[in-house]
Amino acid sequence: MDLGATICRPKSPDCLVCPVIDACDAARRGIANLLPKKAPKPARPVRYANVYVLRDGGEIMLVRRPPRGLLGGMLGLPMSEIADAPHPEGAHPGAPAPARWSRGARPVSHVFTHFELHLTVFWGDLSGITKPAGDWRAADESAARDLPTLFRKALDFTASVGQF
Repeated sequence: MDLGATICRPKSPDCLVCPVIDACDAARRGIANLLPKKAPKPARPVRYANVYVLRDGGEIMLVRRPPRGLLGGMLGLPMSEIADAPHPEGAHPGAPAPARWSRGARPVSHVFTHFELHLTVFWGDLSGITKPAGDWRAADESAARDLPTLFRKALDFTASVGQF
């Protein structure tokens, strides 16, 4: 007899027909309907990175991510290494060019299974700077369509604050 599937079900135990009720500590204590207790989920750690939206006219720069690691081999926006703390103000690790960068007022958040990532979005324009190598795409919805959600969120934020 499978007691767990037929009689001692979570949230609706049928203690009156249970053949082992005399030995059941939960029934004796009157807490059978409260069991099993779900363990609280541990808090997701928060990580930080900068992401860069580099424009040249009506195009934005995309890069292929390294083959191993987070979002391995996928196309995305240039970004810094992921860190345990926000990058210092004015620091632009991972920036694809020495452009004049403008910073978004708030971070863009994305939840992965094992951590939450807060992205600081920076916008730069290539005016007068040599165009770096990369995959340059039209700055419209078609560019975002091929990207992971993390980068689509950064582009949506960019559009929402009028940077496109």
